[in-house]
Amino acid sequence: MVGSKRTRVLTLLAPILLWQGAVSSGVISPTVLPPPLLIGERTLTVLSEPGFIDHMLVTLRRTAMAAGFASMTGVPIGFGMAANRQLRNLLSPVISAIFALPIIALFPLLILVLGSTEAALVFTAAIGAFILVVWNARNGAKAIDPAYVEVARNNGAISRWDLLREVWLPGSLPLVFVGLRLGLSMSLLIVTGVEFVAGNDGLGYVLWISWQAAVLPDLYATLVVIGAIGITVTDGLALLRNRLIPWDDSGERTVIGP
Repeated sequence: MVGSKRTRVLTLLAPILLWQGAVSSGVISPTVLPPPLLIGERTLTVLSEPGFIDHMLVTLRRTAMAAGFASMTGVPIGFGMAANRQLRNLLSPVISAIFALPIIALFPLLILVLGSTEAALVFTAAIGAFILVVWNARNGAKAIDPAYVEVARNNGAISRWDLLREVWLPGSLPLVFVGLRLGLSMSLLIVTGVEFVAGNDGLGYVLWISWQAAVLPDLYATLVVIGAIGITVTDGLALLRNRLIPWDDSGERTVIGP
């Protein structure tokens, strides 16, 4: 565990040190790519500005709403697809088709359908996250050895609810958590992307304004904040996963999509 943490720190520090050296030696122009120390200072500065904090909270709220909706719908639908062949045959082509689309391109259509830019933004992100959540939940449930189901039935687990509680849910949790982590990351990605192209607030909007005004330190500082949020929320879910399913050591298994 300690070695893994050291590797992660070195992986982050090595390119930063190379970047700082390249700017200091004149290989890279600081007007195009400011040095990391300047970006770090600017990041701490913007984090103390109430206006920036407001934008960050807007993005976090939208991300949480999108990821929450995707999780609450995606997990049960994924389990339903695993348990019911007809439902699986009905939904699989639809989910596969949506997965192939550029999700952000759905944003203008959702504005027309929902009549609200805010609702369309959140729902766009939720669709992208939903696909990852539902597919990982489905594959997690389908990967359970049928022998476990038979053992549970022999021990009195007759109803579908009993099987869900005793077999499907515990057995599929590793991949369910993979889906939740990917869905949360996808929600943040799509939310900031839509904010960038069509938002009036949020971190994506800050990125656009910084680019338009050519204030590169603010642009890079915002990117640092977005990256830090991504690391924090995904690592937080990983810690929660390790506490809830300590018996599983296959945390690297991933099902990206259809």
